Amino acid sequence: MNRLKNKVAVVTGASKGIGASIAKHFAAEGAQVVVNYAASKEGADKVVKVITDNGGIAIAVQADVSNEADVTRLFEETRKAFGKLDVLVNNAVDQGYAPIEQICSGFSTEFQCQCVRTCPDNTSSFKIIWQ
Repeated sequence: MNRLKNKVAVVTGASKGIGASIAKHFAAEGAQVVVNYAASKEGADKVVKVITDNGGIAIAVQADVSNEADVTRLFEETRKAFGKLDVLVNNAVDQGYAPIEQICSGFSTEFQCQCVRTCPDNTSSFKIIWQ
C-alpha cells in the first residue's frame, strides 16, 4: 500500500523504539522520512538503512527538539532534502527516572520538548507545511 506516497514525514526520536517503528511504517506506506535523533546517530543510520534497503527514501537529521535552534535546523534540513513537510510526529522524549515527587518538575521539560519547542510559535514547521 502507498497511503503516504509523495508525503514527507519528520519523526522525532526515531533512532529507536516506537519512533523507529513509526518511521519504518511510514516509509513502507510510501512516505519520504526524516529520521530525527538527538544522540544516537548509529541508531538513526540503522533505521535509514532499513528504510532504504526496502526501497524507501529516508535521511537522518540530528536535532535536540528541546533546543529551538536545533528544531529550526531540523525543518530547514527537511526543506533542503524534500522541499516540503506533510507530517510531523512528535515522538521524542526526554526520558528520566525519578521518584514521583520529582516528576512534576520534570514535566515542564517534557512539555517544552513535546509541545513548545517542536513548534516554536509554529513558525519553523508551519512555514514549511503551508508553503
